[in-house]
Amino acid sequence: MPARNRNKFQQLEPQQKMVLAVGRNDLAKDYPNMLNAISLLPSNENFKIFIVGLDVEELQLEIVKLGISNNVELLGLRKDVDQLMAAADILLMSSAWEGLPIVIGEAMASECNIVTTDAGGCKEWLTRSETPVPVKNSQALAAALQSKLTLSDEDLIIIGKANRNHIVQQFSLAGIVARWDVMYNGNF
Repeated sequence: MPARNRNKFQQLEPQQKMVLAVGRNDLAKDYPNMLNAISLLPSNENFKIFIVGLDVEELQLEIVKLGISNNVELLGLRKDVDQLMAAADILLMSSAWEGLPIVIGEAMASECNIVTTDAGGCKEWLTRSETPVPVKNSQALAAALQSKLTLSDEDLIIIGKANRNHIVQQFSLAGIVARWDVMYNGNF
C-alpha cells in the first residue's frame, strides 16, 4: 500500500486500496452511475470506497440492493475531507454534469489518482495519466476504476506525485506568477 495517512481507517485492511467519493447526493453527481459501476467490478476485497457528503445516507438501500455493502461505506457529512484525501489512493467521481469541480484539484494536490466522468470541466484538471470516461456510462466508469485498482502501489504513487506536481505548476499562486512572469518578459 502507498505510504498514505490511514491511521483513522481501522476498517480498511492493509491490502485494500482506498477510494474516495466526495459530493452531495443530487442528480448532478449521478451516484446511481457510480454504484452501478461498483457493482460491475469483480467481487473481491482489494478496495473500499468511502462516500462523503450531504444526504449520502439515502444511498444505503441501493448499496444493499446491488450487493456492494462490503466495498462501500457511507461517511456522511465530514469536516476532515482533507485528511480523507491524504489517505485515499483514488478519487472517484461519477457526475453527469459539472462546472469546474474543485474536488478534483484538491484530490490531485493530495496525490490521489483520479477516476472521473467527462462532465463539464473535469478533464481541465487532468494530466495525461488520467482519462475521463463518458457520463452516464457505468461500464466505462467500472473499467476505469478497475484499471486503477489493478495498478501496483508504486504506479499509484508515481501518478499521484505527477498529479500533485501538475496542480502546483498549473494552479498554485507560485505557478501562475511564474507563467505570467514568462509571458510578461516575452520569454514564451
